[in-house]
Order: sequence, then C-alpha cells, then structure tokens
Amino acid sequence: MSGSVQRTWKKAKEKMVWRWAVLWSAIAAIALALLASTRVANRLSQQSGVGRAMDSHSQYGNGRCTNHDSPSLYLPSECYADPASYVTLTVDAMRFRIPAAYFGPHLLKATTERENIAPLTAFPFWMPDGRPSLRDMEALTITEWRKPEEGWPPLRDDQHVVMVRSLRPLRPGDGNLTPYETLKQMRAQFSDGWPRQEDEFGLAKFKHLAAPENFEYATFDDGDQQVRITCYRRIKFPHGLFDCQGFFYSRPDELLFNIQFLADYMKDWRAITDQALKLARAWKAAGEIKQQ
Repeated sequence: MSGSVQRTWKKAKEKMVWRWAVLWSAIAAIALALLASTRVANRLSQQSGVGRAMDSHSQYGNGRCTNHDSPSLYLPSECYADPASYVTLTVDAMRFRIPAAYFGPHLLKATTERENIAPLTAFPFWMPDGRPSLRDMEALTITEWRKPEEGWPPLRDDQHVVMVRSLRPLRPGDGNLTPYETLKQMRAQFSDGWPRQEDEFGLAKFKHLAAPENFEYATFDDGDQQVRITCYRRIKFPHGLFDCQGFFYSRPDELLFNIQFLADYMKDWRAITDQALKLARAWKAAGEIKQQ
C-alpha cells in the first residue's frame, strides 16, 4: 500500500471514529437530559415507601395528592409545595437544601417535609442573578429561554435561562471522568491530536471533523475548574437556534454540572458557571447547617 493510500485510509478511519464518538456523545447527552428533566422532582415524591405513605395519609386529602406520574393532572392546590419552602436532598452522600421554586410549579408539598435521596438533581435558573424559573421545567424548551416570566417586563440583553441538566458529586477515584480527561481521551484517537483551531473566550476552540458547523470549547489543563462545552447548530429547532451544552467541574467542590444555554452567551461561560456554582455552594452549605 502506497504512502498516500495509507494516509488516506488513516484519515478515513479517524473520521469514522469521530463520527461514532459524536453519535455516542449525542446518545449519552439525550439520555442524561431525559433523566434530569422535571421527572426528577416527581421521583422525589415517590422515591420511598415512607414517602408514599406520608402522601397517602397526610392532611392533604387522604390520597388526593398521590398521583405523581402525570404533572398535567391538576391536583388540589394544597398538594403543591410553596415556592418559598425547601427541599432537603442527598445526592451521593452530599446534602443540599434547595428552594422548592427551582423544581417548578408541580413539586408536591410532601417532598418538602421529608428527607429525599436522588442520583442527581436538575434545575433552571435565570442569568445574571440566579433566580429560579417558575415555569414547568418539562415545558421549558429552548425557544423560551429568552421569554420573560409571567408579569415580567421585557428582558434585558443579559437575561436568559440556563438549564442545569444534572448536578452531582464527582470525587477522585469514583470512576467518572472530568472534562479534561474526556477531552484527553478524545484527542488520543487522532494522529494529529485533534488540533485546536484557535483560542476564544479564554478557552481552546476545536472544530468538529464530522460537523464543521459545531464547535467544542474546553479548558486545556487539568486544573481546579474545567469546562468542555459543545455548541450545536440546531437546524430543526425554530429560528435555527444555536445552543451550547457540556460539562463544568469544580475540583475543590467535587461537583460536576451538565449545563445548557443559548450560544449567544458562550462569551459569558465563566459568569454562567460561576452562578451555577454559587447556587450549589449555598444549597450545600444550607444542607450541612440543617444537618447539625
């Protein structure tokens, strides 16, 4: 086999590996997004027999508040949590005390009255101040991330919704990979190391080989705070929306976020990740105080 044929074959093989990597990454992202949807809040309401018994025999209607499977079924208003109340939630031995407003309008009141356990949590918040979105998380699509809440004035340019698709602990040795480690593994698949195109927004920028309209942004070292975010051109979405989704890891806090936001705000990635981390730190501190 001649040198030119070998090089052509090698490039074709790398491109095929890349296409499979993109496919599996997309499948994983979809699965994780489904797992971390509004149904996280619903599962909190049914996660233990003790919880179900509490719902069935509480003061809230002798079973009227126990149909958790369909948020579209309108239960009596007394079944739902006060947005000003709190959910106590343990995620992999890390305890949080989270305002109920971040779980949307269909969180059951009983969830705020007991200890809850879940593999992760998910929530939307508004930039730049971290306020919760009071809309239904399941109905909050990408087309609404720049629409004001009911009763709000028109939005400023810096106001938009960020979706935290998952928040969970990531500790050394637990078998999960940091954003830097996943980037390192991906680059190892290519003879040219999947070269960076340029630096932008203080991050290394890579163009996808199989989808040149998409871009990958990442921190390029194994530091205390790491990001790896992909920005996609969502042609099937209305208005050709362009959004970014990926992972942010804070080593000192041992927290891994899967975040999603509109690509117009990629330039503000640091403010977005700082705000997400600020919320998580406050909720973790509140959970630790409550436990004492």
